[in-house]
Amino acid sequence: MKRFLRYLILIGLALFIFVLFSIDIGQVIAILKATSLNFLLLGVFLIPMEAVLKTWKLQVAVNTHDPYSFKDSLLTYLVGLPFGAVTPGKLGDFAKIFTLRKRTGLRTITGFSILVADRFIELMALLFLVLVGLFVVRAKTGLTILIPLIVLVLMGLALFILLNEKYTKRLARLVYKIIIPQRYHDRLKSSFSSFYGGISKIVRDHSSFLGMIMISLLGWLAISTRVYFYSRSLGMHIDYFYFVFSFPVVTFVELMPISIMGLGTREYALIILLGLLGIGREHAVSLSLMAFVLGQVPLMIAGYGVALKEHLSLGKVEMEESVSLGEENDEPLG
Repeated sequence: MKRFLRYLILIGLALFIFVLFSIDIGQVIAILKATSLNFLLLGVFLIPMEAVLKTWKLQVAVNTHDPYSFKDSLLTYLVGLPFGAVTPGKLGDFAKIFTLRKRTGLRTITGFSILVADRFIELMALLFLVLVGLFVVRAKTGLTILIPLIVLVLMGLALFILLNEKYTKRLARLVYKIIIPQRYHDRLKSSFSSFYGGISKIVRDHSSFLGMIMISLLGWLAISTRVYFYSRSLGMHIDYFYFVFSFPVVTFVELMPISIMGLGTREYALIILLGLLGIGREHAVSLSLMAFVLGQVPLMIAGYGVALKEHLSLGKVEMEESVSLGEENDEPLG
Protein backbone atom coordinates (compact mmCIF):
# COMPACT_ATOMS: atom_id res chain seq x y z
CA MET A 1 0.00 0.00 0.00
CA LYS A 2 2.76 2.44 0.98
CA ARG A 3 4.70 1.55 -2.18
CA PHE A 4 1.57 2.28 -4.22
CA LEU A 5 1.18 5.67 -2.49
CA ARG A 6 4.81 6.51 -3.27
CA TYR A 7 4.09 5.95 -6.95
CA LEU A 8 0.94 8.09 -6.69
CA ILE A 9 3.08 11.02 -5.50
CA LEU A 10 4.75 10.95 -8.92
CA ILE A 11 1.46 12.18 -10.41
CA GLY A 12 1.78 15.47 -8.53
CA LEU A 13 5.42 15.78 -9.55
CA ALA A 14 4.53 15.13 -13.19
CA LEU A 15 1.76 17.74 -13.05
CA PHE A 16 4.16 20.29 -11.56
CA ILE A 17 6.76 19.68 -14.27
CA PHE A 18 4.06 19.94 -16.92
CA VAL A 19 2.86 23.25 -15.46
CA LEU A 20 6.41 24.66 -15.37
CA PHE A 21 6.90 23.85 -19.06
CA SER A 22 3.54 25.42 -19.97
CA ILE A 23 4.09 28.85 -18.39
CA ASP A 24 6.34 31.85 -18.81
CA ILE A 25 8.43 31.78 -15.63
CA GLY A 26 9.68 35.30 -16.30
CA GLN A 27 6.09 36.53 -16.27
CA VAL A 28 5.44 34.70 -12.97
CA ILE A 29 8.41 36.52 -11.43
CA ALA A 30 7.14 39.84 -12.79
CA ILE A 31 3.67 39.21 -11.32
CA LEU A 32 5.14 38.40 -7.91
CA LYS A 33 7.35 41.50 -7.99
CA ALA A 34 4.27 43.68 -8.58
CA THR A 35 2.52 42.38 -5.44
CA SER A 36 0.32 44.88 -3.58
CA LEU A 37 1.59 45.02 0.01
CA ASN A 38 -1.77 46.07 1.53
CA PHE A 39 -3.72 43.03 0.34
CA LEU A 40 -0.73 40.79 1.04
CA LEU A 41 -0.66 41.85 4.70
CA LEU A 42 -4.41 41.31 5.03
CA GLY A 43 -3.86 37.72 3.95
CA VAL A 44 -0.86 37.19 6.22
CA PHE A 45 -2.84 38.45 9.23
CA LEU A 46 -5.28 35.55 8.72
CA ILE A 47 -2.59 32.88 9.21
CA PRO A 48 -2.75 33.09 13.04
CA MET A 49 -6.57 32.89 12.84
CA GLU A 50 -6.31 29.62 10.92
CA ALA A 51 -3.97 28.21 13.57
CA VAL A 52 -6.31 29.36 16.36
CA LEU A 53 -9.34 27.69 14.74
CA LYS A 54 -7.52 24.38 14.12
CA THR A 55 -6.16 24.48 17.67
CA TRP A 56 -9.61 25.15 19.09
CA LYS A 57 -11.06 22.22 17.15
CA LEU A 58 -8.34 19.89 18.42
CA GLN A 59 -8.92 21.10 21.98
CA VAL A 60 -12.65 20.35 21.72
CA ALA A 61 -11.84 16.82 20.47
CA VAL A 62 -9.30 16.07 23.22
CA ASN A 63 -11.58 17.52 25.92
CA THR A 64 -14.12 14.79 25.23
CA HIS A 65 -11.53 12.40 26.70
CA ASP A 66 -9.39 14.46 29.04
CA PRO A 67 -9.14 18.17 29.98
CA TYR A 68 -6.67 19.89 27.65
CA SER A 69 -5.64 23.54 27.65
CA PHE A 70 -5.60 25.76 24.57
CA LYS A 71 -1.85 26.28 24.96
CA ASP A 72 -1.18 22.53 24.95
CA SER A 73 -3.56 22.09 22.00
CA LEU A 74 -1.65 24.73 20.04
CA LEU A 75 1.68 23.03 20.73
CA THR A 76 0.19 19.67 19.70
CA TYR A 77 -1.22 21.07 16.45
CA LEU A 78 1.97 22.87 15.47
CA VAL A 79 4.40 20.09 16.32
CA GLY A 80 2.79 17.69 13.84
CA LEU A 81 3.13 20.02 10.84
CA PRO A 82 6.87 19.79 10.06
CA PHE A 83 7.06 16.03 10.68
CA GLY A 84 3.99 15.40 8.53
CA ALA A 85 5.36 17.56 5.71
CA VAL A 86 8.88 16.19 5.35
CA THR A 87 8.63 12.58 6.52
CA PRO A 88 6.94 9.53 5.00
CA GLY A 89 4.05 7.68 6.58
CA LYS A 90 2.30 9.02 9.64
CA LEU A 91 5.15 10.50 11.70
CA GLY A 92 3.31 13.82 11.89
CA ASP A 93 0.53 12.00 13.74
CA PHE A 94 3.01 10.32 16.08
CA ALA A 95 4.57 13.70 16.87
CA LYS A 96 1.12 14.92 17.93
CA ILE A 97 0.43 11.75 19.89
CA PHE A 98 3.80 12.05 21.63
CA THR A 99 2.73 15.50 22.87
CA LEU A 100 -0.72 14.24 23.88
CA ARG A 101 0.73 11.32 25.85
CA LYS A 102 3.23 13.60 27.56
CA ARG A 103 0.57 16.07 28.73
CA THR A 104 -2.47 13.86 29.35
CA GLY A 105 -1.38 10.25 29.75
CA LEU A 106 -3.83 9.17 27.03
CA ARG A 107 -3.02 5.88 25.32
CA THR A 108 -1.52 5.96 21.85
CA ILE A 109 -4.57 4.28 20.31
CA THR A 110 -6.86 6.88 21.93
CA GLY A 111 -4.69 9.61 20.47
CA PHE A 112 -5.06 8.01 17.06
CA SER A 113 -8.84 7.91 17.44
CA ILE A 114 -8.92 11.61 18.33
CA LEU A 115 -6.85 12.55 15.27
CA VAL A 116 -8.93 10.36 12.94
CA ALA A 117 -12.19 11.87 14.23
CA ASP A 118 -10.71 15.36 13.92
CA ARG A 119 -9.73 14.75 10.29
CA PHE A 120 -13.00 13.08 9.37
CA ILE A 121 -15.03 16.01 10.72
CA GLU A 122 -12.73 18.44 8.93
CA LEU A 123 -13.18 16.52 5.69
CA MET A 124 -16.98 16.50 6.11
CA ALA A 125 -16.97 20.29 6.48
CA LEU A 126 -14.71 20.64 3.43
CA LEU A 127 -16.98 18.39 1.35
CA PHE A 128 -19.94 20.59 2.24
CA LEU A 129 -18.05 23.69 1.07
CA VAL A 130 -16.92 21.83 -2.09
CA LEU A 131 -20.58 21.06 -2.83
CA VAL A 132 -21.54 24.72 -2.37
CA GLY A 133 -18.52 25.78 -4.43
CA LEU A 134 -19.38 23.50 -7.34
CA PHE A 135 -22.88 24.96 -7.54
CA VAL A 136 -21.39 28.48 -7.38
CA VAL A 137 -18.97 27.62 -10.21
CA ARG A 138 -21.81 26.02 -12.19
CA ALA A 139 -23.95 29.15 -11.84
CA LYS A 140 -21.11 31.33 -13.17
CA THR A 141 -19.57 29.07 -15.80
CA GLY A 142 -22.21 26.51 -16.80
CA LEU A 143 -20.35 23.54 -15.27
CA THR A 144 -22.12 20.21 -15.75
CA ILE A 145 -24.53 19.31 -12.94
CA LEU A 146 -23.04 15.79 -12.76
CA ILE A 147 -20.01 16.77 -10.65
CA PRO A 148 -22.00 18.54 -7.87
CA LEU A 149 -24.39 15.58 -7.82
CA ILE A 150 -21.50 13.15 -7.32
CA VAL A 151 -20.26 15.21 -4.35
CA LEU A 152 -23.82 15.32 -2.97
CA VAL A 153 -24.02 11.53 -3.15
CA LEU A 154 -20.64 11.21 -1.39
CA MET A 155 -21.84 13.52 1.39
CA GLY A 156 -25.05 11.53 1.75
CA LEU A 157 -23.07 8.30 1.93
CA ALA A 158 -20.75 9.75 4.57
CA LEU A 159 -23.71 10.89 6.70
CA PHE A 160 -25.40 7.49 6.31
CA ILE A 161 -22.25 5.73 7.54
CA LEU A 162 -21.82 8.20 10.38
CA LEU A 163 -25.39 7.71 11.61
CA ASN A 164 -25.31 3.90 11.30
CA GLU A 165 -23.21 2.32 14.03
CA LYS A 166 -22.79 -0.95 12.11
CA TYR A 167 -21.23 0.75 9.07
CA THR A 168 -19.34 3.27 11.18
CA LYS A 169 -17.64 0.39 12.97
CA ARG A 170 -16.75 -1.30 9.68
CA LEU A 171 -15.26 1.91 8.31
CA ALA A 172 -13.37 2.52 11.55
CA ARG A 173 -11.93 -1.00 11.40
CA LEU A 174 -10.76 -0.40 7.84
CA VAL A 175 -9.17 2.94 8.78
CA TYR A 176 -7.59 1.30 11.81
CA LYS A 177 -5.90 -1.35 9.69
CA ILE A 178 -4.60 1.32 7.32
CA ILE A 179 -3.18 3.77 9.88
CA ILE A 180 -1.43 1.13 11.99
CA PRO A 181 1.82 0.14 10.23
CA GLN A 182 1.69 -3.41 8.86
CA ARG A 183 4.72 -4.53 10.87
CA TYR A 184 2.77 -4.04 14.12
CA HIS A 185 -0.39 -5.96 13.19
CA ASP A 186 0.77 -9.29 14.63
CA ARG A 187 2.32 -7.74 17.75
CA LEU A 188 -0.68 -5.64 18.58
CA LYS A 189 -3.46 -8.23 18.44
CA SER A 190 -4.86 -4.85 18.26
CA SER A 191 -6.77 -2.37 20.34
CA PHE A 192 -9.65 -1.81 17.99
CA SER A 193 -12.24 -1.42 20.75
CA SER A 194 -10.27 1.48 22.24
CA PHE A 195 -9.83 3.04 18.80
CA TYR A 196 -13.50 2.83 17.88
CA GLY A 197 -14.57 3.87 21.37
CA GLY A 198 -12.44 7.01 21.11
CA ILE A 199 -14.09 8.03 17.84
CA SER A 200 -17.58 7.14 19.06
CA LYS A 201 -17.11 9.24 22.20
CA ILE A 202 -16.52 12.36 20.11
CA VAL A 203 -19.37 11.69 17.67
CA ARG A 204 -21.88 10.99 20.46
CA ASP A 205 -20.98 14.17 22.29
CA HIS A 206 -23.33 16.19 20.10
CA SER A 207 -22.29 19.63 21.33
CA SER A 208 -18.60 18.86 20.74
CA PHE A 209 -19.31 17.19 17.39
CA LEU A 210 -21.38 20.10 16.05
CA GLY A 211 -18.89 22.58 17.51
CA MET A 212 -16.04 20.89 15.63
CA ILE A 213 -18.03 21.03 12.38
CA MET A 214 -18.69 24.75 12.79
CA ILE A 215 -15.05 25.47 13.68
CA SER A 216 -13.94 23.43 10.65
CA LEU A 217 -16.21 25.46 8.35
CA LEU A 218 -14.80 28.71 9.74
CA GLY A 219 -11.27 27.37 9.35
CA TRP A 220 -11.73 26.46 5.69
CA LEU A 221 -13.39 29.82 4.97
CA ALA A 222 -10.49 31.60 6.69
CA ILE A 223 -8.05 29.81 4.39
CA SER A 224 -10.12 30.72 1.32
CA THR A 225 -10.30 34.36 2.45
CA ARG A 226 -6.53 34.49 2.98
CA VAL A 227 -5.90 33.20 -0.54
CA TYR A 228 -8.52 35.65 -1.88
CA PHE A 229 -6.51 38.54 -0.41
CA TYR A 230 -3.39 37.08 -2.03
CA SER A 231 -5.21 37.02 -5.38
CA ARG A 232 -6.08 40.69 -4.96
CA SER A 233 -2.45 41.46 -4.12
CA LEU A 234 -1.49 39.92 -7.46
CA GLY A 235 -3.88 42.17 -9.35
CA MET A 236 -6.77 39.73 -9.82
CA HIS A 237 -10.30 41.11 -9.50
CA ILE A 238 -12.48 38.14 -8.57
CA ASP A 239 -15.86 38.21 -6.88
CA TYR A 240 -15.28 37.42 -3.18
CA PHE A 241 -18.29 35.10 -2.85
CA TYR A 242 -17.27 33.14 -5.95
CA PHE A 243 -13.66 32.75 -4.82
CA VAL A 244 -14.29 31.88 -1.17
CA PHE A 245 -16.79 29.15 -2.00
CA SER A 246 -14.97 27.77 -5.04
CA PHE A 247 -11.46 27.62 -3.55
CA PRO A 248 -12.37 24.65 -1.28
CA VAL A 249 -12.49 22.62 -4.51
CA VAL A 250 -8.78 23.41 -4.93
CA THR A 251 -8.14 22.52 -1.29
CA PHE A 252 -9.90 19.17 -1.73
CA VAL A 253 -7.77 18.33 -4.78
CA GLU A 254 -4.66 19.45 -2.88
CA LEU A 255 -5.41 16.96 -0.07
CA MET A 256 -5.44 13.97 -2.43
CA PRO A 257 -2.48 11.62 -1.76
CA ILE A 258 -0.94 12.14 -5.19
CA SER A 259 1.55 14.89 -4.36
CA ILE A 260 3.89 16.23 -1.69
CA MET A 261 2.29 19.17 0.15
CA GLY A 262 -0.06 19.72 -2.82
CA LEU A 263 2.81 20.36 -5.25
CA GLY A 264 1.46 20.10 -8.80
CA THR A 265 -2.17 19.38 -7.89
CA ARG A 266 -2.66 22.80 -6.29
CA GLU A 267 -1.21 24.61 -9.31
CA TYR A 268 -3.20 22.61 -11.83
CA ALA A 269 -6.48 22.96 -9.92
CA LEU A 270 -5.99 26.73 -9.69
CA ILE A 271 -5.19 26.93 -13.40
CA ILE A 272 -8.51 25.24 -14.18
CA LEU A 273 -10.54 27.23 -11.64
CA LEU A 274 -9.13 30.63 -12.62
CA GLY A 275 -9.08 29.67 -16.29
CA LEU A 276 -12.87 29.48 -16.16
CA LEU A 277 -12.74 33.22 -15.44
CA GLY A 278 -10.27 33.94 -18.22
CA ILE A 279 -7.29 34.36 -15.86
CA GLY A 280 -3.96 33.14 -17.26
CA ARG A 281 -1.77 30.27 -16.06
CA GLU A 282 0.99 32.59 -14.85
CA HIS A 283 -1.35 34.33 -12.42
CA ALA A 284 -2.67 30.96 -11.20
CA VAL A 285 0.85 29.62 -10.55
CA SER A 286 1.88 32.89 -8.86
CA LEU A 287 -1.12 32.61 -6.54
CA SER A 288 -0.38 28.95 -5.81
CA LEU A 289 3.23 29.69 -4.85
CA MET A 290 2.19 32.62 -2.66
CA ALA A 291 -0.53 30.58 -0.94
CA PHE A 292 2.01 27.88 -0.09
CA VAL A 293 4.94 30.07 0.98
CA LEU A 294 2.70 32.44 2.98
CA GLY A 295 0.44 29.74 4.38
CA GLN A 296 1.90 26.33 5.15
CA VAL A 297 5.54 27.37 5.47
CA PRO A 298 5.16 29.87 8.39
CA LEU A 299 3.16 27.30 10.38
CA MET A 300 5.73 24.58 9.67
CA ILE A 301 8.51 26.89 10.85
CA ALA A 302 6.53 27.54 14.04
CA GLY A 303 6.14 23.76 14.39
CA TYR A 304 9.91 23.28 14.15
CA GLY A 305 10.29 25.82 16.94
CA VAL A 306 7.87 23.85 19.10
CA ALA A 307 9.67 20.59 18.28
CA LEU A 308 13.00 22.09 19.39
CA LYS A 309 11.42 23.37 22.60
CA GLU A 310 9.94 19.92 23.27
CA HIS A 311 13.28 18.26 22.42
CA LEU A 312 11.42 16.27 19.78
CA SER A 313 13.57 14.91 16.96
CA LEU A 314 12.83 12.61 14.03
CA GLY A 315 14.55 9.74 15.82
CA LYS A 316 12.49 10.32 18.95
CA VAL A 317 9.24 10.32 16.96
CA GLU A 318 10.23 7.07 15.23
CA MET A 319 11.02 5.55 18.62
CA GLU A 320 7.63 6.72 19.91
CA GLU A 321 5.98 4.91 17.01
CA SER A 322 7.80 1.67 17.80
CA VAL A 323 7.51 1.71 21.59
CA SER A 324 3.96 3.05 21.97
CA LEU A 325 2.44 0.71 19.38
CA GLY A 326 4.27 -2.22 20.89
CA GLU A 327 2.56 -1.46 24.21
CA GLU A 328 -1.00 -1.58 22.79
CA ASN A 329 -2.68 -4.94 23.19
CA ASP A 330 -6.27 -5.50 24.20
CA GLU A 331 -8.39 -7.03 21.43
CA PRO A 332 -7.79 -8.95 18.21
CA LEU A 333 -8.79 -7.36 14.94
CA GLY A 334 -10.99 -10.31 14.05
